Amino acid sequence: MAEAFPENRDTGPLTVSSQLDTWLETITIKNSTRRGHGPAVKLWKGTIGDKLLRALRKSDILKALKTRPNLSGKTKNNYVSALRRCA
Repeated sequence: MAEAFPENRDTGPLTVSSQLDTWLETITIKNSTRRGHGPAVKLWKGTIGDKLLRALRKSDILKALKTRPNLSGKTKNNYVSALRRCA
């Protein structure tokens, strides 16, 4: 990456957590929508946040969702949708 883009000063690894932060900083949404994303972002950061984005696998997402068995199917879909949008 550094060879291909020498002007890029960001030398840190692109993790799920850092991508979520970047996504939340750059999207234009209403505050109520932003608050709605909060629980999803908290789940992803707490379970797979330190994982490199390019190494993220479906199995990682499924394991993370299993930590919250009380979530409804719709809520799980909303959480995955937020994760998908940030990538």
